[in-house]
Amino acid sequence: MNIQTTITRANDGTALTTPTPRRLYVASLAAYNNGIHYGKWINVSTNPAVMQLEITNMLAVAPVAGDEYTIHAHEGYPEGVISEYAGLDTIAEIESLLTDEPNDPTLAMMVLSDLCGDLDHTRKILDNYIGNYPSVEHFAEDYWCLALAATPAEILPHVDLESLVNGEVLTGNLRIYNLVVDNEDCYHVFANC
Repeated sequence: MNIQTTITRANDGTALTTPTPRRLYVASLAAYNNGIHYGKWINVSTNPAVMQLEITNMLAVAPVAGDEYTIHAHEGYPEGVISEYAGLDTIAEIESLLTDEPNDPTLAMMVLSDLCGDLDHTRKILDNYIGNYPSVEHFAEDYWCLALAATPAEILPHVDLESLVNGEVLTGNLRIYNLVVDNEDCYHVFANC
């Protein structure tokens, strides 16, 4: 089966991949360029002004004067989602996407990571949520229920539902993400856009 991403969650329901609060390590670029590593961890906010204030305060007491910063590290985001020079507006948008996700922020993070941080495409995919299913076969039965209802009974045992779903994923019509919670699979299905 061609599943985009599988994420396992702890038995207590907390996501192993999305610590809260998510954080950035921002460093003074002037200090860095002078051989001094100086910075601080800040919590990510949906408000860029809040993050900017923390950065401005950090830069005000930096050992080398300057008003430029860089992001040296982050916690709570997969690699490739937050770049070294990501704008605070973009980071705030990503945080809004994750905190506003009605299904599960881990699921939004999976899609965002799969799409290399492309916010617009991630929003489109999340808007095309079909549902969650305990197995790919359960989804396939729902998805093709009308076609299966019209299929003669003697042919039904020869219908490979998993291959039908796999074909839809491979052709780009569907995206399926597996979220494992308490050792139980949950397949989240999206129509691709």
